[in-house]
Amino acid sequence: MSVQKTPRAIAVDILSRRDNSIHEMRMKLKRKGISQEDIDETIDYLIEKKLLDDAVFAQKRAESIFRTK
Repeated sequence: MSVQKTPRAIAVDILSRRDNSIHEMRMKLKRKGISQEDIDETIDYLIEKKLLDDAVFAQKRAESIFRTK
């Protein structure tokens, strides 16, 4: 018997591995077969909770690139 995870739980699992842009998160949730309505709701929740933020993602990505050069 398997317990099915909610779209929010799936998104948090994805974010636990690394930061993602909003676009990346949308694509990953879509690939997992989550409905567009649930994706939109999940993205809104993550943004509201400040778990997903493209500006922060871009800043961290830029810092990471700068450190590796």
